[in-house]
Amino acid sequence: MALIKEIANWKSVRRYSEEPIPEEKITACLEAAHRAPSWENYQPWHFIVIRDEDVKSLLVELSGGQRFIGKAPAIILVAAEMSCFSEAKVRIQLQELLEAVTGKPVDDDFINKAFIDRPLMTPVKLGNEITFARALEQLSYAVSFAILEAVHQGPGACVVGAFGNKATKQTPELYTKLVEILNLPDDVLPLVMITLGIPAENPDPRPRKDITKICHRDKFGGPWF
Repeated sequence: MALIKEIANWKSVRRYSEEPIPEEKITACLEAAHRAPSWENYQPWHFIVIRDEDVKSLLVELSGGQRFIGKAPAIILVAAEMSCFSEAKVRIQLQELLEAVTGKPVDDDFINKAFIDRPLMTPVKLGNEITFARALEQLSYAVSFAILEAVHQGPGACVVGAFGNKATKQTPELYTKLVEILNLPDDVLPLVMITLGIPAENPDPRPRKDITKICHRDKFGGPWF
C-alpha cells in the first residue's frame, strides 16, 4: 500500500525563494488546519499569518537566531487558547458537538456524568501540566494538516517549536514585545511556528528509525513486520 505523496516525500524546507506565496495557498493551509481532528471538539487553536518583516525579525530573535525564519515569505504562528479547557467552555463545546450529532438538545446532567465529572475527560481536573500537554497535542494535529496541505499546494514548510514563550520561559522581554505587537490575549499561548515559502532547495528526506524497531504487534517487542 502506497502512502500519499505528501507524506512519503515529506522533508523540512528551510531555504526559500523570494517569490511571494499566493494568498489562496496560505488560505488552503489554514482551511486544512481548521479541519484537523479535535478531541471533544475543543478546537483550541488560533492561526496568525505573519508577513511583516519586523515581526519576522523578532521571531528570529525569539527562536535563538534561526535566520531562515526571517527569510520565509510567510509564517503561521499557531497558538493555543487555554481557556478552551475550562469547564465552562468545555460544556458549551460538548453541547454543540452532541447536539450536532444527535440532532436534539443534550441534558446537562448527561454531560456532567459522561465528561465534566471525569478527570480523564476534563484535563483541567488533572492540573496545568496535563492541560498543557493536551493543548499541545491538539495543536499538533492542526499543524500536521497544515504542512501536508502546504506541500500539496506547492510551497515548502518547516515546523519550529523552539522559541521564547510562556512555556519555555526564555527571552521574556522579547516575548512580551511579541504579545504587544500581535495583541495576544492573556490566555492565548503561541507554541508552534510554521514557515512557508517556495522551496529554493530540495533536501533529501531525513533518515528515519528502522520501522521494524518501532512497530509492535499485540505487545512491546512483538514484531509487526
